[in-house]
Amino acid sequence: MLPDADGVLRARWRTGWSPCDESWMFLKSLRPGQAVTGTVTGIADTVVFVDVDGFTARVRRPELSWRSFASASDLAPVGGQVTAAVLGVNLVREELQLSLRALRDNRWRNCPPTSASRSAAW
Repeated sequence: MLPDADGVLRARWRTGWSPCDESWMFLKSLRPGQAVTGTVTGIADTVVFVDVDGFTARVRRPELSWRSFASASDLAPVGGQVTAAVLGVNLVREELQLSLRALRDNRWRNCPPTSASRSAAW
């Protein structure tokens, strides 16, 4: 230990980078809406797991597509490459949520609201 410029002895130490530090830095670099590309590593009932630069991200079933589908493997087969938008990053839990449908056109946006047109006619 050596004294600082003000004469006070302060303990300083450095540790090597850990995998936790690397994943934190990766997650910190992502922004909501950013497009990322990854490989599908697994499919469960309600979630698809995607490897993005060595980090496992999740795509929940409602975020896979705007249209209905029978199986998630139809849209994102295991081993296939997908491009998704970052929905959110949780640094505390080290979670990354993605959306495939956020990068696709929403056909429902162009439909007129049915409830408003019915109420106007009455």
